[in-house]
Amino acid sequence: MMAFLLMLFSLSFSAFAQESDNVMSLSPPKNLPAFILKTAENKKFDIKQLQTHYSILFFGFTRCQMVCPTTMMVLKQAYTRLEKDKKILPQVIFVSIDTEGDTPQKADNYAKSFDPHFMGVAGKSDQITALTRSLGVLYMKVKQGSMDTIDHSANLFLINPEGRVQAIFSPPYEANTLAKEISKAVKMQ
Repeated sequence: MMAFLLMLFSLSFSAFAQESDNVMSLSPPKNLPAFILKTAENKKFDIKQLQTHYSILFFGFTRCQMVCPTTMMVLKQAYTRLEKDKKILPQVIFVSIDTEGDTPQKADNYAKSFDPHFMGVAGKSDQITALTRSLGVLYMKVKQGSMDTIDHSANLFLINPEGRVQAIFSPPYEANTLAKEISKAVKMQ
């Protein structure tokens, strides 16, 4: 089943150049569908908030115990590296896929716990589904002992200033390498 889903994911990106084992640059960049999420201030977050600057989207949930905190920590370290090297700093956005457990405020607090410049957003199930399907983000609720949790993919999506997906980064991540790959993808624009 997972192989089938990965095949569908790869077919959804018609033209790409594999930059390395962990980076897929899209040429031309992929459009995002219309979506409306909410910020911690209960303001609308849509495609307009992804325009005029670079952004990195990461999909996860605040109760995640491994994938999310590890990825967010590496993003923090990569962000710090880009800042130190005076490179373009993308806006880092944590998008919650837990529509029942995460509010916009909870998602934002989680993101900001890694770096005050990061932001978290959340939304209704139909909006999250539309956005994740267009990007090939895989996730499903599973029972783990007596708890419900969410298994999910851990790709990072670089959104260009036009609000289009320019590159996809896949794990495993290492902060210095990720910072270099982000900087390289930004220069290719």
